[in-house]
Amino acid sequence: VTYLGPNLPAKDIAEATASRRASAVALSLVHPHGHPDTADDLRRLGSLLEPGTTVLVGGDAIESYSQALDDIGARTCPDMASLRESLNRVRPIYSPVAGA
Repeated sequence: VTYLGPNLPAKDIAEATASRRASAVALSLVHPHGHPDTADDLRRLGSLLEPGTTVLVGGDAIESYSQALDDIGARTCPDMASLRESLNRVRPIYSPVAGA
């Protein structure tokens, strides 16, 4: 897990995701609700991420960005239980190395 902080541009999120070879990005959308710049930023992020990177999104404002989130194939996580379930789906499974 790498915390990147609030209000990071889409390009920086995508670069951090690629450099860490992350399988998922988790975002919290809390404010503002329905702002067109935020919807554009979400679509930009979706276009910049490596193919196969999962986008998980929670927060009070997720409903107001539903179209943009659908456009990028994001998984919405309206509560902690759904976030845990989604994280378990994208978490790499490691097998013990024989002889280690």
